[in-house]
Amino acid sequence: MFEENPRFASKLWHTINVAFEGPDQLTTEPENLPLPAQRGNPSRVVPPSNRAPMQEEIVPAPGAYGPYGPGDDTYFHDGHSGACGGECGCTNCGTGCGDGMCGCEPGCGCGCGGEAGCGCESGCGCPCGCGAESPCILACGDTVCLMGEGDAEACHTIRIGVPKWQELMIFGGVHGFKGPYDQARDSGNFGFHEGFNAGYKVPFSEAGYQIGYQAVHSQLHGDKDTGISDPHTQQFVTVGLFRRAQNGVQLGIAWDMLRDERWGAIDFHQLRTELALIDRGCHEFGLTVAAHLNEHEMFPADEDNGSTLFQATDQYLLFYRFHGNRGGEGRVFGGINDDEDAIIGADVLIPIQDRWSLSTGFTYLIPEEDAGADGASHEAWNIGITLVWHWDSRARKCHSNCYRPLFNVADNGILIVDERPGAAATGD
Repeated sequence: MFEENPRFASKLWHTINVAFEGPDQLTTEPENLPLPAQRGNPSRVVPPSNRAPMQEEIVPAPGAYGPYGPGDDTYFHDGHSGACGGECGCTNCGTGCGDGMCGCEPGCGCGCGGEAGCGCESGCGCPCGCGAESPCILACGDTVCLMGEGDAEACHTIRIGVPKWQELMIFGGVHGFKGPYDQARDSGNFGFHEGFNAGYKVPFSEAGYQIGYQAVHSQLHGDKDTGISDPHTQQFVTVGLFRRAQNGVQLGIAWDMLRDERWGAIDFHQLRTELALIDRGCHEFGLTVAAHLNEHEMFPADEDNGSTLFQATDQYLLFYRFHGNRGGEGRVFGGINDDEDAIIGADVLIPIQDRWSLSTGFTYLIPEEDAGADGASHEAWNIGITLVWHWDSRARKCHSNCYRPLFNVADNGILIVDERPGAAATGD
């Protein structure tokens, strides 16, 4: 009967051990069959004490990602299952091998004997190292004492935590732009750009924050109107705080900075906010407001004509954004600025492979001045094509991440430098 039902045999032997206070282990004699959870590995026998209470019939092999072996990312917690990688609405996220909880994880055991990546955390009272003569190694290589081998009085263990990005995108591409800040240097601004955008989780909250940067190189062979032979460089920085949602209200705020080197290194700053209503993670309607934070006063050669003030133009935009179920999204927007100029634009992000996406878009500021010298000198536009690389092959599933950056890194279509003739500067 035992040979026909090995599960019954193992449970019966465990019951006998408990009833008679026998040793809490299974003998390796041939008459004892392996546990059902060993699945084709009869030589590996696991003591009942090392089995998880809720996974009594399933004992994962060392280094497995889930109860069913490598590649299975299902974890169990309070009877629920599901993978937790920062996804929106993720609850009851389970625990896996070596997830940071104190003590040894089920099926992992203490020490290093074949359990690389598992074991217990440092400071939890588990055995130190893989042997009596080895250096002091906690949690299987987690911390190493380089001096005074095995001597607790000769060294301190210091652990430093760094923020973990939930989404990382590295990008590069080509662009063209024009704006009032060009002034006499107006031969066109074609060039290349590169940068990154990373999203993080705010500890102990459902909010996220982001840090992004990009460098822009334009007029690579100088300018014919001014005779300047050097190209000019711009640097953009975006830092934001946001809360994404699958349904309901989604909002965020970001600070953008531009360091422009067309007429010396000059910084422009703006504050950008976004408020939107999103329906089932697909359709999004919202409002974007951008407000300048500083100004710069530039003087022409003939100072009798007065000064010209430059600043990031204030924008008031309505937008509609559509999210695809494979990671892509597209947005169209329109509105006005504080000088009664119209602004229209669109942008899209299209996954083309697990690690790669294609991003493109444009912005056009339509001046209220009449066509001709005035209109041409006050218009502004930006267009670009960008190839995006996604960390951890998340190009097709980044839409499900609550901590993916809400704001694109600023560029010449997001932070538009405009002029205000005859005004006095209020700050640098």
